[in-house]
Amino acid sequence: MRTTQTVGSPFRAARFLAIALLPAIFFSEAACAKRSPGIAGVNGGGSPEAVSFEGAAASPARSEMAMASATVPAPQSPPPPPSGPNESPNAAASRQLIRTASTALEADDPKEVAQKLQDKAAALGGFLQSLSSQRLDDGSVRFNLSLRVPANQLDALRAEVRTLAARVISEQLQTEDVTDQLVDLGARLKTLRATEGELQALLAASRAEKRKVEEIMAVYRELSEIRTQIEQIDAQQVGLERRVALSTLDLTIWPLAAARPLAGEGWRPLDTLRSSLGTLVGLLRSLGDFVIFAVVVLLPLGLVVWLAVRVLKRLWRRRKTEAKVPENNP
Repeated sequence: MRTTQTVGSPFRAARFLAIALLPAIFFSEAACAKRSPGIAGVNGGGSPEAVSFEGAAASPARSEMAMASATVPAPQSPPPPPSGPNESPNAAASRQLIRTASTALEADDPKEVAQKLQDKAAALGGFLQSLSSQRLDDGSVRFNLSLRVPANQLDALRAEVRTLAARVISEQLQTEDVTDQLVDLGARLKTLRATEGELQALLAASRAEKRKVEEIMAVYRELSEIRTQIEQIDAQQVGLERRVALSTLDLTIWPLAAARPLAGEGWRPLDTLRSSLGTLVGLLRSLGDFVIFAVVVLLPLGLVVWLAVRVLKRLWRRRKTEAKVPENNP
């Protein structure tokens, strides 16, 4: 027992010394971390708490590795990607867009406003696509017109509409991106035209070599089909390009509510009399048609039915009389 106590006392002293030195080591490492900004940036947090108690007391080699890694610069974030996978900012700005706007407005004089807007569209390089008018129940007139102007002048025309309108009822703007469609049509045209050139060369070679008529006609039919596809795709491409180049503005011009007449177009008794006489003539005509139909169809049919009923009744009575006579004879 004495030996055990003697041997155990140095171990207890060493343990006590280690426990006493651990706080000192921890605070010294924390002080180094505050003086060296690289250690705080190892984990990207920038905080002294990134150095743990276990890492400070584990081994000196681990501290040296941490100091060495602190001198390595932090990786920079990559630059942001462009707006599209294969699209530059200049290409994104040159998208092929079809713009269509519609506006409903009220005006003191719809006819005058419609004429001014036509003149404005012509001044901007556009034209009138369609125009229609409709007379309302109160005698006023509503105008519907469609204007086509260059795409870069659509906003100017819309601003002119707001200037001439007494009140704007509604506005709408639609934009359709046809860039991908035009690119696809262009690629298909390029391929088909290359195929057309090859078929033309093959047709010329077949004629020069005086091959069979069937072979030449097969190449000719294929060439004709390719040409038809080229014309169809070319028409689609031209149509889209025209719609991109010229924007559309659809307008509905209503008369201003304050400018509409209170009593409409007034009372027209002659029109009412004429309409009433027309109704009377129509009724008399229908009645006359029914009388003619009754005399020609219903009357003969009724006589035939009446005669048939009379004959059947007479036959029925005679049969009953003949049946009673034998019963009365003894």
